[in-house]
Parts: sequence; structure tokens; C-alpha cells
Amino acid sequence: MFFQEDQCRVKDRVGAEMRTVNRNLVVGLYEMELERGWTEADSLRNWINGQTFSNAHWMLRR
Repeated sequence: MFFQEDQCRVKDRVGAEMRTVNRNLVVGLYEMELERGWTEADSLRNWINGQTFSNAHWMLRR
């Protein structure tokens, strides 16, 4: 998976929870984009590589 959780060095519980929240948010946004036909990316990795802060901010505000 793209998030490389096995190599993560987060040591406290809050950090691990925030990492999980972030992963779930990203996967959810990607699935929403696919379902609505708003993306042409063929994989989650390609979709993430094409994202910028302004794209993500725009998606969250829709």
C-alpha cells in the first residue's frame, strides 16, 4: 500500500490514530471521486501523486 505503515516510526497512540484518520480520509475522497466520475486516475497511488493542497482543499469544501 502507498502509505507504508510497516515502516512508520510513530510511537504514540495519538500519532497512530491521526495517521489512520488521514489514510481513511484519502481513501474515502478517492472512492468518492471514482464513484462520481470526477477522476481518470487508474489507481489510488496515481491519484495521490496528482493531488495538490488546493485540489484537496477544493474537494473537502464541495
